[in-house]
Amino acid sequence: MELIKKIIIIFLKFFNLKLIKIVDQFDNSYRLALAFKEKKIDCIFDIGANEGQFAKEIRFYGYKNEIISFEPLELEFQKLKSNSKNDKHWSVYRRCAVGNNNSEIAINVSKNSVSSSVLKMNKEHYDVSPESKYIEKQIVKQKKIDDIFKELNKIEKNCFLKIDVQGYEEQVLEGAKNVISEFKGLLVEVSLADLYEGQSTWIEMINKIQSLGFKIWSIDRGFTNKKNGKTLQVDLVFFR
Repeated sequence: MELIKKIIIIFLKFFNLKLIKIVDQFDNSYRLALAFKEKKIDCIFDIGANEGQFAKEIRFYGYKNEIISFEPLELEFQKLKSNSKNDKHWSVYRRCAVGNNNSEIAINVSKNSVSSSVLKMNKEHYDVSPESKYIEKQIVKQKKIDDIFKELNKIEKNCFLKIDVQGYEEQVLEGAKNVISEFKGLLVEVSLADLYEGQSTWIEMINKIQSLGFKIWSIDRGFTNKKNGKTLQVDLVFFR
């Protein structure tokens, strides 16, 4: 069956077609790719890229335009560069964290890497996902999107800002306050539970983003307690 599927996929590529399962219509990335097409998004700032999972999923569902990924962790940064090397429209910015000032900052590295954060982790997060425990710290440079955007000069692009930084979302937005008007949309992961010390609540994040001229486009469930079904994090997508 797998061989047949591969043959079909190769055949469809000749006609610039893709095999999509019906269930894919309910995938977050599939619907986000549809929104990018409608809104004519042609440049994504992928903040908190890890190894490039978000970029690869968006590519799979048909987004063909520019992606600029940002990742502060050393091992994940190297994997990200490797994963992006054959994609001429996917670049990786030099290794740094993104936040509200230009400085050096300590990042708590989790065992599973995707839960790493500048902020301390609260008990509920660890109880639900023991593999997210912190195992080390890494010191990295931190930069503001205000300065990065000016450096990259994407003023004529229809830019989208994706933020996945485990509780540090408000600081990223604070560092983008002078250029946020240049972004047509954004995705931000927010916590419904108190997962990281000092993080803004989901209500605070919605109010802040809406005050910047954005309206909610979609809400997708993310990190969930598999034992009781409690949703702990959601992805919020906004467009102007």
